[in-house]
Amino acid sequence: EVYRGGEKPMDFAYLNAVTRSTFMPPYDPWFAGGFLNYYYFGQFMVAVLIRLTGIVPEVSFNLAVPLFFALSVGGAFSVSYNLAEAARRALPRPSPAWGPVLAGIGGAALMGVLGNLGGLVQLGRSAQRALTPAWEAVQVSPERLGQVLERVPQTFSQATLGHENYWDPSRMIPQSSPDIPTPITEFPFFTFLFADLHAHLLALPLTILAIGLALAAAFALGRRLGFSHLVGPVLGLGLGVGALRATNAWDFPTYLVLGAAAVAVARLARRDNPLGVLVWSGGTLAAVYLLSGVLWGPYLETNVAFYTKLVPSPEQTPLVSFLGIYALPVFLLVSVLALGLRLAIAVPILSRLAPAMGLVPEAVAVGERPSRDAVALLGLLAGVAALTFLGYATVALCLVLLTGVAGLVLFREAPLHHRFALLLAGTALALVAFVDFVAIDDHLVRMNTVFKLYLQAWVLLALVGGYFLWWLGHQGAFSRLRQISWKPLWAAGLVLLVLAAAVYPLLAIRARVADRFAPLPLTLDGMAYMDTAVYSDDGAPYWQDVGPFPLAWDKGGIQWLRGNVDGSPVVLEASIPEYRWGSRVSVYTGLPTVIGWNWHQRQQKGVDVNDWAVWRRQGDVQALYDSTSIERARELLSQYSVEYIYVGPVERAYYSPEGLAKFQRMVGSDLALVYAEPGEEPQVTIYQVVRPS
Repeated sequence: EVYRGGEKPMDFAYLNAVTRSTFMPPYDPWFAGGFLNYYYFGQFMVAVLIRLTGIVPEVSFNLAVPLFFALSVGGAFSVSYNLAEAARRALPRPSPAWGPVLAGIGGAALMGVLGNLGGLVQLGRSAQRALTPAWEAVQVSPERLGQVLERVPQTFSQATLGHENYWDPSRMIPQSSPDIPTPITEFPFFTFLFADLHAHLLALPLTILAIGLALAAAFALGRRLGFSHLVGPVLGLGLGVGALRATNAWDFPTYLVLGAAAVAVARLARRDNPLGVLVWSGGTLAAVYLLSGVLWGPYLETNVAFYTKLVPSPEQTPLVSFLGIYALPVFLLVSVLALGLRLAIAVPILSRLAPAMGLVPEAVAVGERPSRDAVALLGLLAGVAALTFLGYATVALCLVLLTGVAGLVLFREAPLHHRFALLLAGTALALVAFVDFVAIDDHLVRMNTVFKLYLQAWVLLALVGGYFLWWLGHQGAFSRLRQISWKPLWAAGLVLLVLAAAVYPLLAIRARVADRFAPLPLTLDGMAYMDTAVYSDDGAPYWQDVGPFPLAWDKGGIQWLRGNVDGSPVVLEASIPEYRWGSRVSVYTGLPTVIGWNWHQRQQKGVDVNDWAVWRRQGDVQALYDSTSIERARELLSQYSVEYIYVGPVERAYYSPEGLAKFQRMVGSDLALVYAEPGEEPQVTIYQVVRPS
């Protein structure tokens, strides 16, 4: 079977290299002699804990995933709780203190526990598979219907619990063309369930920290505490937003702007004039940007951002996909906007239409301004119609929602906490609309752009979702509805959406746990599977001579290197296609190899800049293993400062026996045999290069 490791091999290689490196920036384990040109600060944070505790990396990796989950969920609780608590204290009548706690729990659940509707879609498909035999039996022989129906529960259970594809909900946008990679639509629960220590996972607590700091800055201004009370949050934003740049650079622009927007919202709540709002927000933006640059200067000096160009997006997100991803938080947002229309002075015609539809009382409708309002409404409707006709239906919906959000944010009487919550929701909608127009030119079209920005949108909508739940329910906002019959309908819709979002975690956990090389008891040891797992790769040129082999052979060689090699000498190992059992030595030791995963290195070194260097190294690795010339081998070993040569079953499957045989001939002159896997015919041998002192 093909090794299904996702990005785990890369992440583990980088974690081991950062832990092992004695200098910063860390050396690149997949590009010997080079340095990591990657946002590696997340791995650095974990490496610090590894060095402090002495816990081996293969265990630390599996401790870090739940740690960052806990940090993310705890941060989500804090933001949602504080928004609701600020609203509770502003109420004219006392309100129970447990209300904000429930808001915090709701925000934490929306952020890190619930999924999208992909699980419900799969549940429907399972039901269809289970009921199809019954339907066919009715058509052929009605008397057999009873016998078939008896088997439906068992068939449905097997189809649902045994074949749940936990992967599909992370690809909710269908592929429109074979030439365009499928966009990634991950959400936090999938991210933690899949358990890659990838940049987007490691950055989640930091993004929530940035939101909390932005909220602190807004509250400091809203309470008129003075400039000195703003210094702390701004310094924190400079450090936190800068950390995002070094952990997951995609988050940096969003939270840089969000910090400035939070200050703008606070100044609006203080009824500052437009110039004052602009000066304060612009000053905050400049201060946070400069602070992040100064505080993270050493990282920025050694990191090169190759992908900063925007290109037109070749496709757009179908509306049904957007709703399948964000149905629950969008439902809450629409509910808040519908009730907030009674305050919408910024969009008065909507306020006048609302009483006619029975949404809000007549008494709060805004005065007549028919001509201007009619033009505004017609302009909005025309824009929505045009976008929908051009294939931008998702953008059209976002435009409608953003109009409502803007109207409530600009309403003079809106409290600061409500404005801030709407700001987060509006930012999420803007991100969703953005990716339908442009994408980052990283040679993957919009796959990564959707991936990174949709994940940001999920977090923002989830945090305000907890607050919206409290605002809609506990504050008693629905008691203002003229038609009480809407309340049970709304509550039923909310319950159904929550249950639909809960389908994925309930079913995917079992399927994810079952997706492994070999059955194992409960363990934190990330290398335990090697003891019993067997690997096959029939795409290798010499596979017929090797066949399936136990990973225990490689584990022995890897453990020898980990226990006997000091420093960070270069190890030569096979360079084969990604997502297979190649680069396993550099992955599990952190020692640098000549070249690791080709595509990942080309991305991180710049496809348009250093593409040739990666391909040259891959060719040189093949020459080192395949060539029968000892002189050529000496030349290349010296060029890349190779100190150890690893020959295992992967090397024998991908490179010629004649080429591999030369290493044995070099023993005694150029090489020393330092490890041979126990047995009459060692399956793994490690040679050390012998050079004159």
